[in-house]
Amino acid sequence: TSGITFPATVHDSSNANTLDDYEEGTWTPVFASSGGGTYTASVTNNKYTKIGNMVWYTAKLTNITDNSPQAGNIRITGLPETANANGDFMGSLHYNTLNLGASTVQVVVYAVGGTSRLQLLEMVDNGAESIMQESAITSGTTDLTINGSYRL
Repeated sequence: TSGITFPATVHDSSNANTLDDYEEGTWTPVFASSGGGTYTASVTNNKYTKIGNMVWYTAKLTNITDNSPQAGNIRITGLPETANANGDFMGSLHYNTLNLGASTVQVVVYAVGGTSRLQLLEMVDNGAESIMQESAITSGTTDLTINGSYRL
């Protein structure tokens, strides 16, 4: 006997209560900068699961090295699907060796609506937030583990 299976080709249903789309796979996260900086990183555990209109993702990027420092915002591109244009979707980020502001209490990641990109965001103790800048990376020693979900 076997469990529930889905065909390789999606057979869409107009019934909102019909589960007609399930997919598992890997994705290729690319650490980048809006200013054009390029990085190298070892990537592991880069998996995703798509069920209906939701995607869950995870990845670990280790030994991130800044090959061409430029001013700009840090981002991770290559999500397996484009996020819903109606909003941003939060995820979590675990890190070591980031150069953070003294008042930073948390770093989160979010899928930017209408893109296949993640943005890193610093949350500070007064409740304010700011997009993480490239200067936060300590080349060769920064490791990030990310996971989250977003709606298509």
